[in-house]
Formats: sequence, C-alpha cells, structure tokens
Amino acid sequence: MAAILIVDHDPSRDAGYQRALGSHFSVILAREGQEAVALAEGYEPIIVLLRSDLAKQNPLAIWQAIQKLPKGLSIKSILSGPLDSADDEGLAFQFSILLPEPLTVESLRAAITWAVNAIKAEQGQATPEQLVRAKTAFENQVAQAKQGQGDPLISSAPRATTSATMPPASQHASPPHQATPAKPVLPPAKDDPPDDKLKAAVEKLVGSVPDHDWLLVGQQRTRYVFSVYQRLDELDYYQILEIPYDADRKQIKSAYFRKAKTYHTDRFQQLNNRDLFERFHQVFKRIAEGYHLLMNEDKRPVYLHNLKTKRGPETVRWVEKGRDSGNRAPDADIKHPVAKKFFNLALKALEENNVASAKMNLQMALGQDKDNPVIKGKLEEVRMMEG
Repeated sequence: MAAILIVDHDPSRDAGYQRALGSHFSVILAREGQEAVALAEGYEPIIVLLRSDLAKQNPLAIWQAIQKLPKGLSIKSILSGPLDSADDEGLAFQFSILLPEPLTVESLRAAITWAVNAIKAEQGQATPEQLVRAKTAFENQVAQAKQGQGDPLISSAPRATTSATMPPASQHASPPHQATPAKPVLPPAKDDPPDDKLKAAVEKLVGSVPDHDWLLVGQQRTRYVFSVYQRLDELDYYQILEIPYDADRKQIKSAYFRKAKTYHTDRFQQLNNRDLFERFHQVFKRIAEGYHLLMNEDKRPVYLHNLKTKRGPETVRWVEKGRDSGNRAPDADIKHPVAKKFFNLALKALEENNVASAKMNLQMALGQDKDNPVIKGKLEEVRMMEG
C-alpha cells in the first residue's frame, strides 16, 4: 500500500486523516521536521502533506529537506491550512497543491486524488483528461468546503457522503522509483493551466507572463522548473534526474529521456518572457549536464565518491579543471567544418520548432563526422522529441 506522510503538530486532526485516507493508503504521521525527514527516508511516501501553521517551524524548510533525499523530487507535496501569505512567501510553485481551509474529508481526498493522477501522468498511466478532471474535482470540493458543505476533518459525528471518493486502491500509482519505466504522457500545457497563486508567485520573479507563455509551460512543468531552479546549488545530478545512486546506464538514459521529452529547452524557444525561458533553459542544461556526466563510466564513480565524502556546492556539479564548460559554444567540439555547418543549421531549425529539419541536418552532420559525441547526443535528443 502506498504511503502518505502528514506533517501536522495538532493531534486533533489525526483521526480525520485516518478516516479520510486510511482505507486506501498507509498514513504516516509526523509532528515536526526532523521526524518528518526521517520518516520520509524510511517509508518513501508518494505524497507529503504539510500544515502551513506548524508550531515554530517552517513547512517550506521541512519540504526542501525532504526533497534533498535521494528520491525526494519524485514526491508530490500538499500545503494545507491558512494560506493567506502563500503568495508573499513564494509557496505557490514550491508545493504541488495548495489545500486551503476549511478542510473537509472530501477536499482532502480530492487533493490526494489530483496528486495521484499527477504521478500517474508522469509515468504514462493517466491521460490529460483524467488529470484535468481530478483538478476540477479538487477545485469544486474546495469551493463547497468554503460554503460550509462536506464532512469536516475534525468531526465527532462524520456524515456519510459520496461527493468525493478515492480511486480504487488497485489504481493507485506505485512510487515512481518502483514503477516500470513507461513512455511519458505529459498533458499538453493548454490542458494544465497554472492557477492564480502560481501565476502570481512566478510573475514576482520574472515579471509579467503573457497568456501565450502560460499555454506553453503549464502548471506541472512550471512548478518543477522553479522548484529545481531555486536549488541548483544544492541538488546533485541523481536528484535532478530522480534516480537512485546505484542507477546503471540504462536507468540513467531512461530518466534523461523522460525529462528531455518534457523540459527540453528547444520546446520553449517561443516564450516571450525571456527570464521565464532562462529558468527553463538553466534547469534543462543541468539535466543534460547530469546525463552526460553519469553516462561516463570513468567520471561517475569519482563524482559519486566526491558527493559522499565532501558534499557541497562545489561537488554537486562536475566542472572540468581549467575549463569553464558553461561559456563554451555548442559546436566547440565539432572540428569538421561541414559537420559544424549542418549542426548549426539544426540548432536554428530547433529554435523555429522545426524538428524534422533539425533531424535531417544532424544526420548530414553525422555523415561528415561519424563518431562525434556532440552530434550523436543532439540527434538522439531530437529523435526522442519526435515520439
């Protein structure tokens, strides 16, 4: 049975959590941050719910500590409770779902169902329509709770209700790290519009974002990118790719392709807000950087050793000594002049979202420089984008 970790200092809600979720999930309760992180590491929950009003504790700090665990980025998060200050604190893109008060059994179940469907969608086990329906059902239950309808989470005499039901236990997604890799089915961004809180939080950082851009990026992509972007100096390549530290080449490659299919920079060249584009670009750049490093059989064990012995900002990234790879031109390692020409034509085609032309030019480039790893890698990315 999949686990849900609930971090709540008030025991009066414990019975309500069990009543709402206990028949479908293993409900794990924690009172404070250190206990929550230990339980998250031990039970590997698929969802973590934190109260916004934790006594003398910052729920965001607790959540960020959980995300630092090897499989932490696979977990969906719910922030529940008084949420009036969520915009000011930038919480809207730090947590997957914001669940406001008053809290009812129905609204809690709807939040969990939405989170479960988001996990399934990332694994290719749910359709965009299912994800949209789950989100709409959640919004309806929140609205009903504000109108005084539903079964209060803290209630001495729970009322029977059928307005919000959990999916059968057999349909629950397994934790992402245990699931068999499947072809991702990311909902089109137009079917995953960001909510107003997320928009407000993002626009405080990058300025006004036109509707066209929101249609391109969507809610789930934006949450992931901004969450990772804020912690690029803390996350190692394994955490960003969401793979275990003993992952083999097949797992690394599979994880990278799933990420690239969703977050590849070339998919967002048409963004009008360039600060927004830059954040997507920097996150995918780190995804690609991690992939190439971890696929290197010589460098990977050295990188892993450094992480274990002296983890810090200087070890979560691999930087070649005497060389700043961040400022190098994309074609710097292509020496054949004709291959370089076709490679740059492919990059230009990708900027115009012309994947077919990019593929053709990369094939021409590879014909001139058959063993070049840069051309091979870019062609592999483009072929993946066709799927």
